[in-house]
Amino acid sequence: MHQPLHWLRGEHDYGRNLTVIHNGKEQSLFDFWEQELPLLFHMHNFQAAASRLKREQKLESFNVHPSDVFAEWGRALSALACREIYALPELTGSSGVALRLNEEILQRWRALYEDLVLKAGFRLARTMRELLTHRKHAA
Repeated sequence: MHQPLHWLRGEHDYGRNLTVIHNGKEQSLFDFWEQELPLLFHMHNFQAAASRLKREQKLESFNVHPSDVFAEWGRALSALACREIYALPELTGSSGVALRLNEEILQRWRALYEDLVLKAGFRLARTMRELLTHRKHAA
């Protein structure tokens, strides 16, 4: 739930068919998000964002079936991937040309990644809470 490229196969094959260059290293967009981007942040950077997300994210009970919640999370991540990653003019219609990542893109994607990791944690906590609550009722 933290990696938006996991949700869109399409013509880009989850970003595997798009090439980016970061620090002289050429790799697929998927591999960059999977392997490189996680190394660009430190846990202490999460403190301000975690406090903000605690205020925004409510661990309330699911009002719909869990599979519907999961589908909604998938739709939201797919839309985010289209809007924040694939929609970059440098990637749109790139036809095999590698995108050299500049500092602006890096910082934007890093902030997005951090936000998504935090949201995934909150979603996991919410799901676990629902499972435990359900288990109590079933016993």
